[in-house]
Amino acid sequence: MAHEAMIAGRNAALTATLDTAGWTAEAPVALTLNPDGVRAWSTAPGGDDAPVVLGGVFPVAEVLSFAALFGTNLYQADETELVLYADADRTVEAWTSGRVPVLPPMLDTDSLAFEDPRKFDGRLDPDDYLAYPANVLAFPPAIYARGWRWRIWSAGILPSGATAGHVEVDHLWLGDGLFFDLQLDTDVLDNTGVTTRQDAGREIVEPGEAQRTATLPLDLIEPGMVDQVVAMVRRSKGLMPLAWLPDRDDPALSFQYGFLARATQAGRRWSASSWASTSLTLQEWK
Repeated sequence: MAHEAMIAGRNAALTATLDTAGWTAEAPVALTLNPDGVRAWSTAPGGDDAPVVLGGVFPVAEVLSFAALFGTNLYQADETELVLYADADRTVEAWTSGRVPVLPPMLDTDSLAFEDPRKFDGRLDPDDYLAYPANVLAFPPAIYARGWRWRIWSAGILPSGATAGHVEVDHLWLGDGLFFDLQLDTDVLDNTGVTTRQDAGREIVEPGEAQRTATLPLDLIEPGMVDQVVAMVRRSKGLMPLAWLPDRDDPALSFQYGFLARATQAGRRWSASSWASTSLTLQEWK
């Protein structure tokens, strides 16, 4: 089964003017432009008649094929809708994701025992869900947009599983992604601690927050695509994040193995004929 993976390097949201209504003065919506773990807070939960809205306008029309809310406090059954507009007044709708859950059911319910509480919704155990960053993903069809509204129906969730009473978002992403077929030997590792080697070969393991790394081989592809990847890494300088997802059509796979990343290495290898190759190394953004 082929997987259409994605890497994105330019976040057009950084150029936009954001709507401030519905977000607190103490944790304003502007915090969503900096992926530093400090989240913007909504002033109220998002209800059926009054969802939380994260919206804004670009100074010029932008091509959008990827959008995300990274590092939220949304639960897997909560729902969102991204609406893109062709005009700055946001009266001409160009595309909508529809109202969709943060994470569609991931489990095969036929394989679960009748007594299993997940039998009828196919969702993850809360502990398993909370072990990952709660990212919301959307894939517009490479369409030009001047503005957007991202509606959020959620009261938020605390690490304990209790209701937060508001929505939190760390980083907003709206941009154009580079899509490619995921190749064999692509590798995503989940590191759960830091190992320090001491004198005489003794090792000390310091457990900490899990951090993922990915190694993406891109062999025998169009040279132009390799050059785009290398330029993307060069522009980021390790100081700006990239967005990485293993499959645009598989929310479960992207939930578990996709992440906001720092590029640590990329280059170009000249292959046979007119093809080129590269290998991209990513580290989860923390």
